[in-house]
Amino acid sequence: MYYAKCHIKYFSEEYVVFEHSGIGYRALASFSKQTISKEESTMLYFKEIIINEKEIVRYAFMKEIELFFFEILLKISGIGPKKAMSVIKQMIFANLDTITDERIVSQIWSLKKVNEKLKRLILGQLGKQESPRSKKRKLVIEALIKLGFEELEREDILQQIDYTSPLKEIIQEIIRSNSE
Repeated sequence: MYYAKCHIKYFSEEYVVFEHSGIGYRALASFSKQTISKEESTMLYFKEIIINEKEIVRYAFMKEIELFFFEILLKISGIGPKKAMSVIKQMIFANLDTITDERIVSQIWSLKKVNEKLKRLILGQLGKQESPRSKKRKLVIEALIKLGFEELEREDILQQIDYTSPLKEIIQEIIRSNSE
């Protein structure tokens, strides 16, 4: 998984071209043209899948939870990247920080062009997954322990964290705010 602040340069129904550090990348996008502004810098999460030695396909997501869901879908037999993207494009991830939220379950049951057996497989796979928030929380706890924070300090810090931020930014903010 990669994430970066990017500028969207081109958008079509199927893919997006974004610029990061002066380099342009083409990626299949999970979001629509209306959800993004070309003028401002946007945080994108993306995954690369190597097809063969000459072809790398990138998939871009507006939210980390979308990427996490994409990776869950890829673990299911019968779902490849294209099918996973079509499922994600049908779903609404706004205001969700956990993949096990009941709204996700109801959206899965209302998916079009996905048979009932596949819906059951998706729901079964979700039951086996840890949410991005709890995964990130565990990593932050590990970092706090390695940085020498006591248990009470860790609890205070954990309550103040914005888990929608990338892990690197969370750790940097903890270090910055506790070095003052």
